[in-house]
Parts: sequence; structure tokens; C-alpha cells
Amino acid sequence: MEKAGHKQLALDRLKAFLDKNPNNETIRYTRGLIAAEMHLNTLAIEDLKRLYATSPDNIDVKNALGYTLLSNIKDLDEGEALIKKALFSKPDSPAIVDSMGWAHYQRRQFDAALPFFRFSYAAYLDGEIIGHYILALFHAGKPDIAKRLYQLEHHYLPNQEKIERIVAPILPKLTEQ
Repeated sequence: MEKAGHKQLALDRLKAFLDKNPNNETIRYTRGLIAAEMHLNTLAIEDLKRLYATSPDNIDVKNALGYTLLSNIKDLDEGEALIKKALFSKPDSPAIVDSMGWAHYQRRQFDAALPFFRFSYAAYLDGEIIGHYILALFHAGKPDIAKRLYQLEHHYLPNQEKIERIVAPILPKLTEQ
């Protein structure tokens, strides 16, 4: 709850700053990312689309907008297309590779998602990447591996909160003996 309060405070301060400096792309990008983390997808997409309109070659903006668009089933094609463009420009980025895996996951292509998550997990131990990998393993028919990965990784801060939030739908199955 405390972290949510800090994020809301940050969002409020960023809004105030943007009211005075509406063309500050760094602040807009930061607000878009925080809004996405808080599941305020309308605000996140609005900020990221505005940035993409002015900076269409910015790889991080393409990926962030694409990933955020994946949260809405009607925007899967647009989100995946942006992620593919970002991935073409930066194929070694764990965040972008994870986003491509998430696009497959959202389409219920669990086996296709696994290599993307495996690469990202090996390159960068981030709670969101770990959570995505666990979900994909579980839904790809590898629940024992998903359970072992969860048991290995969920204790480590700062990843614990993200992992638990992402795997919440299957958490009882991951923790049963």
C-alpha cells in the first residue's frame, strides 16, 4: 500500500510538472510508465501515443506503447507491430524481448512465448520477466518447472511483489505441496 501511495504522489507531481511544461518528453515518458504500472492504461497510452507521434524512432517509446497496448485485446495487433519494430532495432534488449513474449502469451501462444521469456530471464532478473516466464511455463503444460522457478525466485526483493502480482491467478497451484 505504501508503494502505491508513493506512485500516486509521483504521478501527481509529474502531472503538475507537465501542466507547466507540456512538451517535456522525459517527464511524459516517466508518467506514462508509472501510469502503466498502476494499471492506468488510458493515461499511459495517451502519454505514450503523444510521445510516439513526436518521436516515432524512439525504441523505448515503441516498446512501452506496444506493451501497454497489449493490455486490451482489441489493440493486440497494433501493440505487437510496435514491439516487432522495437525488437528489430534492439534485438538484445531483455525488456523488448519480454514484450514480444508477452504478445505471444496474450494470444495464448504459450509455447511460442517461452523462448522469448527464457532469453529475457537469462539476461535480466526482473520480477516482471520472471512472472511472465512462470505464467507461460504453467500454461504451456510445464507446471512443475513453473512451480520450481516460482519457489526459486519469489523470495528475492525487489522482485517478490511483481512476481506475486503477475502469477496471482495461478498462485494457489504454485504453492500447493
